[in-house]
Amino acid sequence: MTKINIGLHLNGQIINLHIPRDVTIKKLRNVLFEKLEAQGIHLPSDIGFRVFTHALYHEEDTLTDGDQIGVELTPGSYTRKGIVF
Repeated sequence: MTKINIGLHLNGQIINLHIPRDVTIKKLRNVLFEKLEAQGIHLPSDIGFRVFTHALYHEEDTLTDGDQIGVELTPGSYTRKGIVF
C-alpha cells in the first residue's frame, strides 16, 4: 500500500504522519486515533478537521501528499500520557 505524508496541526505543533494514500477526511478520524494513541495522545471523539492546503474540500475527497490538516478542539479536551493540554 502506498503512503502519503501529511502534517497534522495540533496544539501549536505539527505532527508528521504517514497514512495510506486512499484516506479521505471522513476516514482520517479512524487512522488518526490509531496513529496518535500509539504515541500516547488521546483525542475526544467529536474532533473536527480543517484542510489548510485546499480552498474547498469535501469530506469524501482523498487527501494528497503534503496536505496540512488542522484538528479543531476545545481547550483542554485531549491528553498526552495523562497530562491535560
